[in-house]
Amino acid sequence: MNIYLVQASDNHGPNKFLPLAIGYQWCYGKNDNWTLKDVLIEKIEPKDYVATMQQPELVAMSSYVWNWEYNRELAKQIKRKFRQCKIITGGPQINKYDPDFFDKHPMFDAFIHGEGEEAFKSILAGDDWTTIPNVQTLYHMPEPAVRRKNINNIPSPILEGFYEPIMAKYPADTMFQVTWESLRESILQIQCFKSLGKVCVGARIIAVSVT
Repeated sequence: MNIYLVQASDNHGPNKFLPLAIGYQWCYGKNDNWTLKDVLIEKIEPKDYVATMQQPELVAMSSYVWNWEYNRELAKQIKRKFRQCKIITGGPQINKYDPDFFDKHPMFDAFIHGEGEEAFKSILAGDDWTTIPNVQTLYHMPEPAVRRKNINNIPSPILEGFYEPIMAKYPADTMFQVTWESLRESILQIQCFKSLGKVCVGARIIAVSVT
């Protein structure tokens, strides 16, 4: 089965931004049932990109404020040509408190709340989406997402060779920017709570082993 991954960013000169979040999802959740056809990292015209796709069964998108509208339009175009294709998305742009989110964004088939590695692995394994924690479907609103206690068992996209096929598509003088995660928590969130004089309940910093 064919899968496409999307974590699109704007172009800034010769820079291309290698995708960490969607890389984590794939490296942790992949299995032999899926063939990774492409990883989209820049905002190619949606109609043009869809024209290059080959029978996608699943498209997974990482959504942020800077690519949300692009992802929505790309999802619309994919659905127009490949009606059977399932499209899932997660990331900071997903409002996990809005039960009407599907009504506002009907081009998606599922939303992943919070950290997505376990949910994505279950989706690729063929589990019933309504039974997977963190996954919101049209008729299923999950319980609040539970944070991972250990992220040291998530394979590194760098060490897994995930970026090599992406980089091979571009000229040799392209300046690739890569993100390296050394801890997982919203420092901004903690500081905001701190500055407001409130107690930040449930916020944790999870360190990553570098040895």
